[in-house]
Amino acid sequence: MLKSEMKKDFYPLKDEMFQMCLSLYAYKTKFKAFPYRFRKATRYFLLEEAIALRALSNEIILHLCKLDEDKSKVSFHAAKKVLVKSKLSASEQNELNLKLKAFRRSINALKTLHRNRYIAHLTEDGYPDLLDLPSFENGYQEVAKLAYETFRFIWGDDVIFSFKVGSQEAIVLFNKELGLSEPQIA
Repeated sequence: MLKSEMKKDFYPLKDEMFQMCLSLYAYKTKFKAFPYRFRKATRYFLLEEAIALRALSNEIILHLCKLDEDKSKVSFHAAKKVLVKSKLSASEQNELNLKLKAFRRSINALKTLHRNRYIAHLTEDGYPDLLDLPSFENGYQEVAKLAYETFRFIWGDDVIFSFKVGSQEAIVLFNKELGLSEPQIA
């Protein structure tokens, strides 16, 4: 969708997607490993891990909300405004609108639930248990996949989000690890 000359203006959007993937990957791996750490870790370390998971959870919500902002350049809606001016076909515009509506519906439900459960409207009696955390699969995977599909449509092709941990480790392919897409690597 975005022509190559337009893409440079939307690298911040691509960077936001990368940061979202990085946070999701860290959350998913920490959440998965958390139950196995009880046998070997100190209680202090477990407390730190639970707090890190809660902070990552909040950060994921912020990244997703940023992608949905109406007036930000780092959002799908900013890209839509540019794309509409570039004379999208009626079917392309309809498909983009459907993707944006699906993403907004998904993120609105998630952010409201997250805000009400973990951030706002809390009393001394109503604060959630520190270990009450959403799993990746039940909490974030669906909305992350919608975000990726919307981004891919706007960008015009598949984008592989990855991270090289070090020279001795395999590259982490966020698309595959997070279930966003099956990257085709040459």
